[in-house]
Amino acid sequence: MLVTIMRGHSGSGKSTKAIEIKNNSDVETVIVSADNFFIKKGKYKFNHNMLGLAHNECYNRFVKALEQGYNVIAVEKSIGMLDEFKRKSDGQNSEIEIHNCPISEYENGKADLAIALFTVLSYSITEYELSNNIENICKYINPDGYFFFDLPSTVFFSAGRLTNINTNTFRRLVELTSNNENDIYTYREQCSGIFNGQKFSYEDEFKIRYWEISTLEKLLSENGFYDTLKSFPQFSSTGSTYKLYKRQ
Repeated sequence: MLVTIMRGHSGSGKSTKAIEIKNNSDVETVIVSADNFFIKKGKYKFNHNMLGLAHNECYNRFVKALEQGYNVIAVEKSIGMLDEFKRKSDGQNSEIEIHNCPISEYENGKADLAIALFTVLSYSITEYELSNNIENICKYINPDGYFFFDLPSTVFFSAGRLTNINTNTFRRLVELTSNNENDIYTYREQCSGIFNGQKFSYEDEFKIRYWEISTLEKLLSENGFYDTLKSFPQFSSTGSTYKLYKRQ
């Protein structure tokens, strides 16, 4: 039994790589992904408040596939997935493979528009990582193409508690705490509740970094992009700055 974990930023090619691995496998393989929860009638409709439910459904499909003896490719891992795999695989001939899919290694073809929203760029912790990611994003945008991104402001990072929803059937708590080093913070999320009569819970934790907009402007300018100066007042309450750059 083999479990393959796909790790990487949004849009870095995790799903594409997962399909490639499945197609090249000689063993029945199942792909589980939280993104599938948001696909309704063939259209992707993301709702961040439902992310805990999405991960719970992904986790349940993961456990069911393990019980049926399939190899499993998990495009988004949760804390519970690896714990469940280790429990079920105790004493069995099984293994875990981890495939990292950084944006800096994306090579799935060029596009007229690249999007990096939901604080994706803040997942880059070091200047080296951010520079490599921006360089590769720009490499795969066509001439006269666009790059649309958001960058969380100091308001976002100083909020401390980003989300606190507490009802009889749903609880979601999201907090940011400073690591007191290089504008790096720890993002922690706890989600639990009842969905379709079943209890669920989800936890996640990772590091993100505050970046000055001037840092992005310099990197994009070096890669042949300029600010269109277009404003997005509809997003003014999100705590992030939204920018649209164009390739020269």
